[in-house]
Amino acid sequence: MNPLRNFPAAQVSLVLMVNWASCAMAQTWTLSTAPTNEYWQALASSADGSKLVAVSSNGIYASTNGGMDWTHTSAPATNWSGVASSADGIKSVAGVYGGPMYTSADAGSTWKATASPSNSWQAVACSGDGSKLVVAYGIEFASGGIYTSTNFGVNWTASDAPTNRYGWYSVASSADGIKLAAMLVDELTPGGPYGWIYTSTNAGTTWTQSTRIRWPTFLTSSADGNKLAAATGKGFELDSPILTSTNFGVTWATSTIVSAWASIACSAVGTRLIAATGGLFPTPNTGPIYTSRDSGATWAATDSPTNAWGSVASSADGNKLVAAVSGGGIYTWQTTPAPVLSILNLSSNLVLAWTVPSRAFVLQQTPDLANPNWTNVAAGPTLNSITLQYRVATPPPRGAMFYRLVSQ
Repeated sequence: MNPLRNFPAAQVSLVLMVNWASCAMAQTWTLSTAPTNEYWQALASSADGSKLVAVSSNGIYASTNGGMDWTHTSAPATNWSGVASSADGIKSVAGVYGGPMYTSADAGSTWKATASPSNSWQAVACSGDGSKLVVAYGIEFASGGIYTSTNFGVNWTASDAPTNRYGWYSVASSADGIKLAAMLVDELTPGGPYGWIYTSTNAGTTWTQSTRIRWPTFLTSSADGNKLAAATGKGFELDSPILTSTNFGVTWATSTIVSAWASIACSAVGTRLIAATGGLFPTPNTGPIYTSRDSGATWAATDSPTNAWGSVASSADGNKLVAAVSGGGIYTWQTTPAPVLSILNLSSNLVLAWTVPSRAFVLQQTPDLANPNWTNVAAGPTLNSITLQYRVATPPPRGAMFYRLVSQ
């Protein structure tokens, strides 16, 4: 199908051009100004990596500048368990062990309790626009189910997910909130807990068993929900692999790299992954942070400190990473983004799109590459919270036109 079928007189081309001099960045981990004595439970990031939220028993901390500065928010000091963020970072949701769910509509500055049941919430995820929420009950092998909300926590619905097992450990959501995945513990053995990964294709209304798993720990999903990655080991078992799926859990591949994985996150398209070793009991399990650029087929250790990591998060492009230490600080990592333009034909306008980058870029155009006169495209980008892309709609050119992205 020709994406430019409505523009027969136009010659439209994309030019990959990144201003490397202005956006070169060291690929190294930097300790942020967040407190270094917190037992961080979970992290969440906006699509561009600028807005971050971190939870610990001492409260909730938020950053609006990529982790350079952190604010101790108005959220109460309690047993916070998990946190998730919308693509723009404005809406956030957080769970409490033995309490209700809380939401924030101002980038984490203020929080309010929702009408959710007061349960031992273990995990939380949300759609890209923040409206659809999914939360899982169960901590320390306490039985419970999965609840969903379609209106940012105003109302909650219990799903048909099993409730008579030992608890859910993680949930993940596609950006549209339709495809969900969750980890259940249903058997305790001397060799550790066993469970299942479950999937849902209808926003959590019904659930289907996907694959058996030992030491369930954490799940992450691509924006379209098709790519899933599951960390195992729960910070205890050093020989645990990472499982990956490219077809929404129909089949799974097992990594050759093993560790006691504590957390995992991925980019919007699911090709870039970050996984961290962690765990404090019965003895601290420490290690580096690993990344993958091929959907988990191969992994490489980064230059991160060797720590007992507790949680990781990723920007949509995978170029901005955040990692929190259990009983330590929060680190950030940034490398040079190189967003790739694509052409969409959604209406009578020419629509150009690119994955939300972790650095600001501007869309430019020129009618001639031999003697280019690059000018900014007048229309500004809008965030598509389902694809985690920026999109620009502009009238079709009358003649030849070339487009590029340049870092600001």
